[in-house]
Amino acid sequence: MNTKRWYDQDPTVSLAVSILRNANTKNQHLVADYIIQKGMENNIPFDKIKSAQSTLLPRRWYDFEEKVYIALECIRLSPHEIQKTYAIDIINYLCKLDNEPVSDVTE
Repeated sequence: MNTKRWYDQDPTVSLAVSILRNANTKNQHLVADYIIQKGMENNIPFDKIKSAQSTLLPRRWYDFEEKVYIALECIRLSPHEIQKTYAIDIINYLCKLDNEPVSDVTE
């Protein structure tokens, strides 16, 4: 019996999802927006994703954030080569966000 999650089938995709999971909510949403945009360019069936979400009983960490759920479903529904490309994009994007200087907040 194979009990691996869909994203554990590829080590790069698994790493990207793990890094995304540990990112702060703001960065998760930024990455999700990016992946959703890429999914639109690749004709991902968003109507199917939205209808599946409406009947979903949330149990996975990403089921609770609509944007993140849609982005990960976008990746899941993509061919393996595209999944790997998205995974590398996620890792690079989050590294870029982590390296951006934090703006000073003055009161």
